[in-house]
Amino acid sequence: MQAALRVDDGEIETMAHYRAAERVSPGVTSVIDIGGQDMKYLRIRNGVVDSISVNEACSSGCGSFLQTFAETMGTDVRSFARSALQSDRPVDLGSRCTVFMNSSVKQAQKEGAAVGDISAGLSYSVVRNALYKVIKLKDAAQLGERVVVQGGTFLNDAVLRAFELLTGREVVRPDIAGLMGAYGAALTAQRNWTPGEVSSLLGLDELDGFAVTTQRRTCRLCQNHCGLTISGFPDGTRHVSGNRCERGASEEAAPKKSEVPNLYEYKYRRTFGYRQLTDAKAHRGEIGVPRVLNMYENYPLWFTILTHLGFKVVLSGRSSHELFTAGMETIPSENVCYPAKLAHGHVEWLLDRGVRTIFYPCVSYEQQAFEGSDNNFNCPVVAFYPQVGVDRGVGHPDPQVEADHAEQGADRERDPPPHDASHSGAWWRTSPTPAGTPPTSRPRRRPAATCPTRPGVPERRSRPGTPTTPRTRRPPRTPAGSGPAPAAPGRTRR
Repeated sequence: MQAALRVDDGEIETMAHYRAAERVSPGVTSVIDIGGQDMKYLRIRNGVVDSISVNEACSSGCGSFLQTFAETMGTDVRSFARSALQSDRPVDLGSRCTVFMNSSVKQAQKEGAAVGDISAGLSYSVVRNALYKVIKLKDAAQLGERVVVQGGTFLNDAVLRAFELLTGREVVRPDIAGLMGAYGAALTAQRNWTPGEVSSLLGLDELDGFAVTTQRRTCRLCQNHCGLTISGFPDGTRHVSGNRCERGASEEAAPKKSEVPNLYEYKYRRTFGYRQLTDAKAHRGEIGVPRVLNMYENYPLWFTILTHLGFKVVLSGRSSHELFTAGMETIPSENVCYPAKLAHGHVEWLLDRGVRTIFYPCVSYEQQAFEGSDNNFNCPVVAFYPQVGVDRGVGHPDPQVEADHAEQGADRERDPPPHDASHSGAWWRTSPTPAGTPPTSRPRRRPAATCPTRPGVPERRSRPGTPTTPRTRRPPRTPAGSGPAPAAPGRTRR
């Protein structure tokens, strides 16, 4: 639409609603919009939209909900709403969808409920649906001191009154409640306009001869093969839709680089663009770090620590489908998220390049983002996925680090309790591979079963009365004439 009509600027609908509400009631803390097909709730904190909630695909409980029942009872919406204001015994119809509500209304009619009582009950149902299913309100104090309600549904006085009775708040309903989005768009245009600027919007004479031509083609610039819809307009401009990236919007094989800075790429390079130590300065040798999950936030910290300790930090490559397939055989569950599955490929990448020690800590708590934040928990997959490991001769104790209490973690690492996996070091150490063994032929084994009383410790099974002895890995066979087989490697726990 913006390209077709040569609209000068565009704005997100929710921001337009917020600007309109702020103009009507400065210092607004909550904006509730109930239209014909959707609901929106904006929570405002310190003049900024803090959170947004919208209803799901179903439009039950919106303005069309009331219109449907008004037509069923042989009246119009305005008359239906006026009758609700005269009710002294509203019917409790709950807040279910239209299909189930229809049976409740019929039952109320059989019991002799008046049209006004049913209309008032439906008004309560609309408000309850907004408060408890969309906003998920637990306490009216969450709405703040200044609440603005808008949308065509709130032009129904019965809905407005039901909202005030259920929340115990006196709210602001503008006279143009159904046009607040357009009003906010006009305020946005006024804010962005500069004196002397002429709009490029189509004139009335151009609208008379306006026409659109459409053609379809498949983009071949990558393996996605997006189906593109190209719309052409009378002034020679065009608009491409259906593309998954900016390359599909251009007919050139190598589109020109945008002048707008790519902040994602900047953060990516800033996070991982550290220079590792040379072999001469790395007196502790190499240590690998997989470029996965919370490393996208914590890598600068770990790189700095490991570099100061004298390690040459080797970072795994950039994520790709090829890297994902490289670790596919070691993924223990198909239900885990795709970023977690990528972790296996990153560890394989490091092992294939000869890295023998891998650093990948478990981080339960992240640093406190701001004062007053409720908690700093990581997702369970992000926090404890290092415990899954990649079993290619890799022995890894279960590391545990708390970024919000780093000083406690340091004290704990200096004197860890025995046999406690949650207090062990944050390392994976690999066993040396026999010389001449191709990287792709290294053995893979299924992850060992874990002891139920000691999580993370391999379970050892033995016959009753038989002493338990540690299992040793059999040395690989050596071809005749090539010398004695190397000794079985030991495993080191740090």
